[in-house]
Amino acid sequence: MNKNVTIILLIVLILIGTGAAIFYYGGEEPEAEPEAISKRIKIEVSEGPTVAPMEVVEPEPVPKPALPPPEAPKPFVKKSPPPKKAPEKVVFKPWVVNVASFSQKKEAINFAKTVRSAGYTSYVTEVTLNGVKWHRVRVGFFKTRAEANKVGEDLSRKFKQPGAWVVKPKRGELLKHMK
Repeated sequence: MNKNVTIILLIVLILIGTGAAIFYYGGEEPEAEPEAISKRIKIEVSEGPTVAPMEVVEPEPVPKPALPPPEAPKPFVKKSPPPKKAPEKVVFKPWVVNVASFSQKKEAINFAKTVRSAGYTSYVTEVTLNGVKWHRVRVGFFKTRAEANKVGEDLSRKFKQPGAWVVKPKRGELLKHMK
């Protein structure tokens, strides 16, 4: 489509140019020789009144608005970074409660979400026993075994999952799931 429009526009421009040339030259071809043209033109030069040269007057400069005086430079003061706070002592909480175990991972994930929505930190870990893969839902992390036992009892009652037990998970599991 654009190609057709371009071609049409070129044709129109050529026609307009041709029409303008015919109008300008009256349908005749212009003479190519400059001598023939100069013979047809009669130039009259007459001496007329002389014109006095004009005086050039420069416009008055427009006053610029007054700028406020520059401020005195402020002394450079190197800001020291805020003092570093002593890192908070990380409390090692090695105990977790194994709340439930599921053979289906999806069930374990759904139960972990339910426990998490109740305000506990829960996660799923896997273990293989006698050739069967189990997905354990664990809640943690507790500083003492007694604290973990108390939460385990509460979780058993709340979620009707008897048999929750307290364990010390391996270091890799702690690092993976502890925040």
